[in-house]
Amino acid sequence: MPPATADVDMRRSKLKNSHFLDVSNDHSNDVSVRRLNHCGHRVTTGIQPEGESGRSGIHPYKFLKICWRSASGASRLCNILWPVVPVAIAVTWARPDLHIAILTLNYLAMVPCANLSGFAGQELARKLHKVFGVLLETTLGSVVEVIMFMVLVKAKHYRIIQDAVLGSILATQLLCLGMCFAVGGSRYEEQEFSETVGEVGCDLLLTA
Repeated sequence: MPPATADVDMRRSKLKNSHFLDVSNDHSNDVSVRRLNHCGHRVTTGIQPEGESGRSGIHPYKFLKICWRSASGASRLCNILWPVVPVAIAVTWARPDLHIAILTLNYLAMVPCANLSGFAGQELARKLHKVFGVLLETTLGSVVEVIMFMVLVKAKHYRIIQDAVLGSILATQLLCLGMCFAVGGSRYEEQEFSETVGEVGCDLLLTA
């Protein structure tokens, strides 16, 4: 075997054993190196590495498995409230006079729905470019408030809408951000954040 060919084969062997590089088998002696994500799948330009699943099409089993696994243990606990959703719908249509029961059941039913909607936004955002992903994630994460505002606008309860928007802004700027700083600071001495995400988030808050 010529020395040049042996050297190329040795380089191919080393690259194949790497978790971050991929070697394409072409007919030339050039080694084509591509980035791989943590799952070993190729990274597409403009797409976050964590969004590469290596699958195409729709897989119902994996869809349900990912939805149930959710983003964290706290989010997984929200999934136990899914049986409340059909109960809330049934009570709303069958007994419209039970106002307190309808309010309580629908409030509990919104928890798993909002959790799944936010989680789906996060997963889908990984398939898109950064800015579009943040916009989509923010929109799906606030779909409960959007529906509530539409109902309140129809009922002309504008003061409640103003208070709800103000509460959301204060919770985002103070409560959520402060909790992220506190929890992250308890584990890491130094934290980093994406400038793009910060800029888009600030622009959305200012617009609101």
